[in-house]
Amino acid sequence: MISLSATLKKTLRTSTPLVTSRLVSALSGFLSMILIAMLGRTALAAGALISSSQITINATAWSILFALSAIVSRAFGEGKRKELGHILRQGWLLSCLISILMMILFWSMGAILTAFHQDPHLVQIVAPYFRILVWGCPAGILYICTIQFMAGVSRAKYIVHFSLITILLSLAPGYGLLFGKFGLPNLGIIGMAYASVLAMWTGLTLSIFHLIIDDYYKPFDIFNFKVKQDFSYLHKIFSVGFPIAVQFASELSAFSFSIIMIGWLGETPLAAQQIIIQLSCLVIMVPSGIGQASGILIGQALGQKNFSEIRLFGKAGLYAGLIFITGVAVVYWGFPRLLIRLFSLNPDNAATAQIVHTTVILLAIDVFVQCFDAIRNITTGALRGFHDTKMPMINGIIASWGIAIPLGYILCFPLHIGIIGIRIATAIAWLFGSITLLHRFHNKSRLAPSLIQHNRHAVR
Repeated sequence: MISLSATLKKTLRTSTPLVTSRLVSALSGFLSMILIAMLGRTALAAGALISSSQITINATAWSILFALSAIVSRAFGEGKRKELGHILRQGWLLSCLISILMMILFWSMGAILTAFHQDPHLVQIVAPYFRILVWGCPAGILYICTIQFMAGVSRAKYIVHFSLITILLSLAPGYGLLFGKFGLPNLGIIGMAYASVLAMWTGLTLSIFHLIIDDYYKPFDIFNFKVKQDFSYLHKIFSVGFPIAVQFASELSAFSFSIIMIGWLGETPLAAQQIIIQLSCLVIMVPSGIGQASGILIGQALGQKNFSEIRLFGKAGLYAGLIFITGVAVVYWGFPRLLIRLFSLNPDNAATAQIVHTTVILLAIDVFVQCFDAIRNITTGALRGFHDTKMPMINGIIASWGIAIPLGYILCFPLHIGIIGIRIATAIAWLFGSITLLHRFHNKSRLAPSLIQHNRHAVR
């Protein structure tokens, strides 16, 4: 029987490239917004609309494909080499169908933003950006599908290489097209859209080329399109992935509404929250990557019928996540003002003293938010190894819309605790979510042999 220390090492080895690629992607978006901000306040405001809209649509659409790594890892563990290529082809087909909906939304973004009463001047800037981005939609989602497959068959290390290349191809041409550098035309903000399209197609091309030239994938028969399609895996990917998309959509919408509530409080709380958001977007990448690694390893263990390893991989993922959050706590509690200085705010400046004071308190509370959210994300990822996505979806909806939003409103306004009340409510919501999901994982791991026996004919 494998030891806990061995499973921890395997979890760290599997999660490191997944975490790194997520951090690189997050850094790419962060740096892109910094470049856009250099164009001025109007461009920065337009960039905020672009990033929020793009993240919401991409995260919701792409999250359906997160099911692929869990399904592939199970088949990989079972030794079904020929079926792996069939699963990927079905994933590509589903990706193409989803990309059509994304393209329609991106093309119509101007009308959508107008319907939500956004500034007409900003809409005139944002709409052309998304119409250019339309042409990158198919490549973007096909790339996500392909790297999810690679993660499922234990080839995640190559994803980091692709991520680094695509970030360079996004930022270097993006900078040139934004400001007319390197002999490129000065296109302003839409130049970044052209750079993003280039990066997406490059990422897809590199990943497909990798599948073609690497002999590791030859037994999977990936490019045998003559095989009769029965669409069973298409249904499986969608049935496992759709609840993930609903969970993402519900939590993102609740997050957006909490920002609206904070906006009612004024500029100072909103500025403090913006610092928390930027830090959280980086912190969350680590537990989410660990969670995906846990799901992949649990899926492979289930496929190999190594039931004794399942709970160990779950524990290893949680231990790795909690070790990381301990480091975050040390920084948040020990050096809050140093973090605040990264955002060009001087703690000794009287003009920004209130923002700094509020942010220091929020950072102290956010340690608990991040801790409970890390447990929730890692356990959610582990449950995907069982193809269990409906319960995390229900859990996410209840935690975000049933607890965080109403409790946050009560603490913030009737009880006059303000933004601190909203963050406390979020911590309580994620605590509920983490406890219920841990209980779910405990039951699933205990009953794993009978669950596999019951579902052995689910997909053929």
